[in-house]
Amino acid sequence: MGAQWHPDGRLLLHAAGPEPGRQGLYAVDASGSGFSPLRKEFSFSSFVANAQGTSAVAAKADGGLVLVPLGEGPARDLPIQLASGERLVQWSGDGRFLYLVQFEGVAHIGRIDRVELVGGKRSLWRQLPLDSAEVPWLDGVAISRDGSRLAYSFEHQPVADLYFVDGLN
Repeated sequence: MGAQWHPDGRLLLHAAGPEPGRQGLYAVDASGSGFSPLRKEFSFSSFVANAQGTSAVAAKADGGLVLVPLGEGPARDLPIQLASGERLVQWSGDGRFLYLVQFEGVAHIGRIDRVELVGGKRSLWRQLPLDSAEVPWLDGVAISRDGSRLAYSFEHQPVADLYFVDGLN
């Protein structure tokens, strides 16, 4: 996700940069009066902020995850690696789990894993009822911080039929 509201509702956290994977994290005042960099020294493809708005977890270009204080302090690598086609979607309200979703890939599209922030233990949390032959990728997934609500959208491609016609001139 490229932007999300800070928990205080007064700031919009926004990823911006010259190209995907070379972005910084910025805060934009909801009134539109301010734009300030929070972190510029690292490259990432997506992020989620914690419920307190003090830290973010960002996905690096190589699929590794990093814990980043929103303010001063060093970033710290986490023992969690994204699979190909997988994205970081939410950080639980209690701060213990990250939700990762398989957005692309024939075998596991729609798989949502819950991963422990400390230790990196991964387990299947939900499997969206999608047929990978008809749904080649997800457009978006939103999970509430407490995990009680889930919304998703996807591209639909009907299975193709092949017809053989004989005797045309």
